[in-house]
This record gives sequence, structure tokens and C-alpha cells, in this order.
Amino acid sequence: MSTINFQKIFSSSPLPIYVLQDGFFRLINPKMAEVTGYTMVELLKTPFVELIHPDDRPWVERNALRRLAGEKVPEEYEFRAINRRGEVIYVRGFFSRIEYNGRPAILGQIMNITEQKQAEEALRESEEKYRTILENIEDGYFEVDLAGNLTFFNTSLCQILGYAYNELIGLNYRQYTDKENATKLYQAFNKVYRTGAHSKLCDVEIIRKDGAKRFIETSISQISDSKGQRIGFRGVVRDITERKQADEALHKSEARYRDLVKSIPAIVCELAPDGKVL
Repeated sequence: MSTINFQKIFSSSPLPIYVLQDGFFRLINPKMAEVTGYTMVELLKTPFVELIHPDDRPWVERNALRRLAGEKVPEEYEFRAINRRGEVIYVRGFFSRIEYNGRPAILGQIMNITEQKQAEEALRESEEKYRTILENIEDGYFEVDLAGNLTFFNTSLCQILGYAYNELIGLNYRQYTDKENATKLYQAFNKVYRTGAHSKLCDVEIIRKDGAKRFIETSISQISDSKGQRIGFRGVVRDITERKQADEALHKSEARYRDLVKSIPAIVCELAPDGKVL
């Protein structure tokens, strides 16, 4: 490649490119100045390490020295830089050892990945926030694939079903329900799959790991990927065993006293405070 062609490519590259030697920039392209906020004249007078975040300087500089010495070091890695305004920018660098004016130098090319890093951090914080919420609610949360195998859930679901996390992951709903209740769940999942509508089930009996039977109510909705393809279901589970037992006890009590009242050989009635028969 001729010198003229190299200079043209170097100058017109959409990515920042530089040649580093003796700790200073010997060549830079306009894009390098744009990303760092320095003028090209300023960059040629600025030590390379001053553009690196203080916490990253030692290992970035060490990699550069090892590369110049001919040692094998990574050709690509990420680090933090500081622009002229003092702002932290994240970059991914691509490096190679070259000869410049008869002496070893480093040819570097960087990509500004600050927006990508910020987006990743925002996503991580969002995931952490919702994970914290899920782990602190009493209701069980679950996600299953289209076959009904558990792919994600919170600690409350483990407590409701009586399984440890590593025992519950991948478990199918048929493994903690009897045939009748498994059919109820299948029909609910199938309805959501066909219609896309949210579904709610009450009085589903589940079997805990220890064999104890509990009653739950659950809501089910579908999960779709970025292309709109249905890939599974999510839902919330609430243990209603105590409530159901209380309802049954109340019904039994009402039935018992109704039978007692009917068997009394006398007139029995209930009066309001004003004397009206209720």
C-alpha cells in the first residue's frame, strides 16, 4: 500500500486511529480528536496515560509496554478513558505492534462504547430492582417454557412448593400436581396460548415435596420474544390453603347449626331490634 493511500485511509477512517511511541501520540486522525475532545495539536503534546482513567492506567500501560517488548498480550480489550472535559468514556481498543520511523510503536484503533455501557448498566440496575421486588413479595412468581417447565422463579415459590432452587429449576408442573389438577393447569395454559388473554385459576391443589397438599390460586399470561413469538408463560401463585380451610370450616359449621335448628321441636325465629321477623 502506498504512503498516499495509507494517509487517506488513516485520515478518513470512521474510527479513532493513532500511532503511539515513547508514551506519546505520533500520529492521530481527526476522529481521535473528536472522541477525546482535544485538538489534534493538543493530543500530540499530551502523554498517552493522561487520557486513561486512573484506575485503568497501570494495566493499560503495562499491556502497552509488553506489546512493545514483543510479548503476547490481548489484541483487543476495553478500558475507561477521560476526555478533555473530564468525563469518563468507555472504549474498546484494538492494538498491534508496528515499526514507525524504524522503531517499535503501537497502532491503536478505538471504539466509543459509552452508550452501550450505559445501556448495559441501566439494564443491570433495572433487573436488580425488579429481582429485589420479586424476592421480597410473599406471592410466588414463575416463568415456564411452552412445555410447562420452570425456567425462572422467586424464593417464595420455592417455599410454597417446598423445593430448593436447584431442585425446582426445570421441574414440570405435572410433577407437583395430580392428574386432575395438571389437567386444570394445562387447559389454562392452552387457553392463554390460543387467545393471548390473561387467565386466573383458583383452588388448584399442588403437592409439596414433603407430600403435603396445598391449595393455590394462580394467574397466567404469555411471554413473547422480541419478534412476537410466544415462548412461554409467566404468573403469580398465592397459597390459599388457610383461607380455603377456613371457608370449609365455616360451611360445615353453618350446615351443622342449620341441621340443629331444623331439629328443634319449637318455633325458632330471629327478630330485628324493632321486632320485625328476620
